[in-house]
Amino acid sequence: MKKARKSKETEKKTDHDKEIEKLREKLKNLHSPNETKTNEEKLHNKIEDMGHTPVLVSKELNNSKPSTLFFLSKLSCKFNRIQFVRDYKDKWNEVDVLITSNPITLENKPSGKTSVKVINKYNSEVDADYTIVDIKELLDSENLLNKILNTSDIKFTEIED
Repeated sequence: MKKARKSKETEKKTDHDKEIEKLREKLKNLHSPNETKTNEEKLHNKIEDMGHTPVLVSKELNNSKPSTLFFLSKLSCKFNRIQFVRDYKDKWNEVDVLITSNPITLENKPSGKTSVKVINKYNSEVDADYTIVDIKELLDSENLLNKILNTSDIKFTEIED
């Protein structure tokens, strides 16, 4: 009987271990020198090639900055400009176009800026100028990326007779 009970426990651990092993494999592949570029890196390069400056903006408090930078280094982050802000609405101070899934940031979009929402369950009701499923969508559609990066607000004044 002990063997049967032990094998069930081993089976449970095995499922958990398999899941952890999958995650470790993904992490290992992330840092592999032979790995192809990540979608974020490809998008970064594409935006630079189009003459724009990509900026990574993150809401962080004092002690979380080193952890965030360490995490980004593990991902081989290639951004030349990383900006930390204290409030979600302050993300808009650094950019003209912001790609985010954060509903608070999207709700605080000032006029003259362009928002790109990465759709998720928690932000489906929030408005944005553009909505995408993931970053890869911008890589797959150069027309969409070009349209987003070259969007400009047009202001007009009513002429009274």
